[in-house]
Amino acid sequence: MAKNALRSLLLIALALGWVQTVKGDDLIENFFGIPQSDQETILVGGEAFLRLPQSFTSALTENFPVSSVVPPFAFRRVEVEPGEYERMPIGPPGMGPVLFAERATTQGRGMLSVSASFTYLDYQELDGHQLDNLRFTGLTEPPGTTWTADLDLDVEATLTAAAIAYGVTNNLDVAVVVPWVTVDFDNRTNLEITNPDWEEPIGFSWRRHHSYEGLGDILVRSKLLVAETRVTDIALAFDYKTETGDEDKVLGTGYETYKPFIVLSKGFLGFVPHLNVGYSFADAGRRSDELSRLEYAAGVEFVPTNRLTAAVSFTGFHKFHFDDDEDFGESIHNVSVGCKWVALQWGATESAPPKGNLVVYANVMRRINDDGVRADWVPTMGMQVAF
Repeated sequence: MAKNALRSLLLIALALGWVQTVKGDDLIENFFGIPQSDQETILVGGEAFLRLPQSFTSALTENFPVSSVVPPFAFRRVEVEPGEYERMPIGPPGMGPVLFAERATTQGRGMLSVSASFTYLDYQELDGHQLDNLRFTGLTEPPGTTWTADLDLDVEATLTAAAIAYGVTNNLDVAVVVPWVTVDFDNRTNLEITNPDWEEPIGFSWRRHHSYEGLGDILVRSKLLVAETRVTDIALAFDYKTETGDEDKVLGTGYETYKPFIVLSKGFLGFVPHLNVGYSFADAGRRSDELSRLEYAAGVEFVPTNRLTAAVSFTGFHKFHFDDDEDFGESIHNVSVGCKWVALQWGATESAPPKGNLVVYANVMRRINDDGVRADWVPTMGMQVAF
């Protein structure tokens, strides 16, 4: 009887104490269904398991897709007579990539574009392992005691983003992307503890289901067109991402980032290659170096008509200071395929281009490696108005 009582007390202490190294009560409850306590952690080993919630949060939220804020058409205000201006289309044909990538072309002074997009994510894998069948093991007290935790994680998210971009000058655009995020957790945990001196193992199971929604991390982007040559157009750009999303509820990363990057693009015979390369600096205290990363986007657009653009882009990032093998998401690589279609134009005349355009677009992103917390397929749809 006393031995059974001791085992029960050990199990309760384990269930209440094993998550001491993880930040955030809400986040802990999402994964394990138990509150954080002041008891001393009694697990020895299993560090990957102990850090799973924090690692999962970073890997999930930093991979939310962001629709491109490339304007569907670019114009310049040209003075045709003293005090009289006309809008003249410039740049390569087509309407740019759909996700993550930018063209070098700016939209022109006084031009405004507003867009809204919706993305659905069904997370299925963690470093190549199915989220509904994860197993972690470790040691605990008394000596010789081992524990095994089996996790069944079901995590879905949606990202509804509104974006606005404005041409400050003919060569300078500024844009803001505001995401609204929902995340749904349905997680089951089975814990089993064994010891050679015990007649049989003891186990404990629980389930946690909860949904969160709220403002995500806001993105502010500026882009300056610095050169237009016969070979390529060149722009310098800068992203600032806020920490407005609640990290404990997996709505944001929990830290700010600053990303300078270069944009190259040019049109050739109905094709428009694009390349974006930059480095994202994370402002995350002692984890800043670990979370900072090199980012890239490279692809090409195909423009069969002036109202239709198809695009493919390879996107991703790599963290050079990623030294902890127990975290997830060192290198992420995806391929995106999408198209944009001009559904409506207005204000056109025989001598002038349309004053406004309504563009609808769709995209699907596919992972091409297993690192991090990933969905197999990520669909996005949206619309953009420019005038």
